[in-house]
Amino acid sequence: MDKFVLLIFVVLFVVIQSSDAAKECSVSGECASSECCRSNEQRRGRRKRALSGTCQPLRGPTALCLVANRAGTNIKADYNLYCPCKASLTCVSNQQIDHPWGPLGYCT
Repeated sequence: MDKFVLLIFVVLFVVIQSSDAAKECSVSGECASSECCRSNEQRRGRRKRALSGTCQPLRGPTALCLVANRAGTNIKADYNLYCPCKASLTCVSNQQIDHPWGPLGYCT
């Protein structure tokens, strides 16, 4: 009986962990249409690709964003630090700069 209870807990733990884990990606084309492939690494090499990232939701109203990640320009690219704003929003500068990423703003 104890082994059965332990087995149930292990199975539940694995199911919960797998459902909360973000999907790994290398480009946003591997993510859902409401997500982008986001990496905290600086891009490397001639093509400036990140080594890996995770699928994250596009940014909503008042969310912090990178001005360079303008919404609607190329949602299927790969992004550093933040996903772009949702298509109906624009990243407006807040006059702060995060080195090496560039100007920050808020989705409005």
